[in-house]
Amino acid sequence: VKQVGAWKDNVLLFNKADLLPTNVRVSWAKHLNGLGTRHYFFAARREIDIRVRASRESAIPEGEEWEKPEPEADSALPAEDDGNFTPEELEMARIMDSEQLLDVLEELGEKCAVASGRERSEANDDDTSSTMSGVSKSSSRLQREYIMIGFVGYPNVGKSSTMNALLGQKKVGVTSTPGKTKHFQTMIVSKDMMLCDCPGLVFPSVVSSRAEMVCGGILPLNTLRDYIPPMELVARRIPRVVFEETYNIVLPSKTPAGAIRNFVTWTELCEGYAVSRGMLAGQSGVPDTHTAATKLLKDYVRGKLRFCHMPPGQSAVALGPVRAEDCTSAAQEEEHAAAAAKGAVAVA
Repeated sequence: VKQVGAWKDNVLLFNKADLLPTNVRVSWAKHLNGLGTRHYFFAARREIDIRVRASRESAIPEGEEWEKPEPEADSALPAEDDGNFTPEELEMARIMDSEQLLDVLEELGEKCAVASGRERSEANDDDTSSTMSGVSKSSSRLQREYIMIGFVGYPNVGKSSTMNALLGQKKVGVTSTPGKTKHFQTMIVSKDMMLCDCPGLVFPSVVSSRAEMVCGGILPLNTLRDYIPPMELVARRIPRVVFEETYNIVLPSKTPAGAIRNFVTWTELCEGYAVSRGMLAGQSGVPDTHTAATKLLKDYVRGKLRFCHMPPGQSAVALGPVRAEDCTSAAQEEEHAAAAAKGAVAVA
């Protein structure tokens, strides 16, 4: 960025930060502060969900109440935020909402604009609507007259979702399939600031294997043929107890010598999951490990199974779902699948 313009600046944005336990966010915040790297924590999907719930509640007729589901009992998975954190640590690990993130980005953009010496024309008072183009509906201002905030990163990390959360309404195409954004899209978010959504970029020098790119959501799962390397990686990262608690299954817990096993092999995991879900191949009754692997990899990519990388010198953290109700048995998964199929038929 500095090679393009010395006045330009960059920010590391941790999207999906609601999947990170507080201790992980605190550790990364301290590490990045030590490096002098500006960073923020954000959760685009959570912001969008909050806006959707608010919209539904506002549509409820007067006199009626919104029935919210009762929370289920806490999961037996290890507690995430059981550490004692100082107010300063909690502040540095804070997940920003859309308004807070927009404010800090606009402030940073103003500083960069001043440092560049570039003059920007004043916007009309009614020139504040978010639009899909480089020119607003109500004026002929050029793109260069706005503060331009570009979102750059791997495919499927939530760049488009972040823009939708900041804009307050769905403007950018969003999908779980990597590579959805094929070209640059610019959107006016305020009278002074414009957002730019960029196609996902892959940096081969950073990612060491194809398996890591699959597990990171960079490569699409629906075209995956060799599922063994990514499943081996998942089985090495996630402890046995997390799988058992998340899916209500029993996996081999001891070695032939009687020692406790913290991890299982990918075949033991896929076979155990397939048998518990009735995923059997044809007449042979052999566990369908391919279908099981596809389901488990989807859960890993979506954050149901969480593996949190830590700063250098610290051990990684492996966890199950954020919410206890996301731990599912075979019967619950069948109910979810049936409900999803019913909804798809209704839409069609």
